[in-house]
Order: sequence, then structure tokens, then C-alpha cells
Amino acid sequence: NLKNPPCFRGQLVNPATPLFRRHWLPKLSRTTQLALSKQKREIEAVEAKETEARNLTAAVETQTDVEAEMAVRRSMV
Repeated sequence: NLKNPPCFRGQLVNPATPLFRRHWLPKLSRTTQLALSKQKREIEAVEAKETEARNLTAAVETQTDVEAEMAVRRSMV
């Protein structure tokens, strides 16, 4: 619906900002609003999966570090 991305003072407007929601979103068609909402949900789902993966990786690395430290201590005894 928008041929040009929304701009404010020459800068692109991030759809996640209050300015976009207040100023641009009401001007878009309902179909476009729904598409943007769906896209936002999809992005949030991907970000949640990435966060979960990072947390799991950190947990595995921590566990590996603990096991390595315990092995070193056992070898010193």
C-alpha cells in the first residue's frame, strides 16, 4: 500500500516505534495492518527461538566448564 517507506525528518521510521503506530498505522489498509501484525509475531517467534538457543548453548558451555574443572581437580588429588 505504501510505495515509499514511511519517513520522518528524512529518516526511515521503525514499525516498532510509537511514532509509526500513532502516525502511519492508521493510514494503512486493514489488510496491510494485519500483514504487519503477522510479520511482527513471526519475528518475535524467531527471536524467542534464538534466545532459547543462546540460553541452551550457554548452559551447555557452563556445564562443560564445570565438568572440566572437576576433572582437573580430580587429577590433582
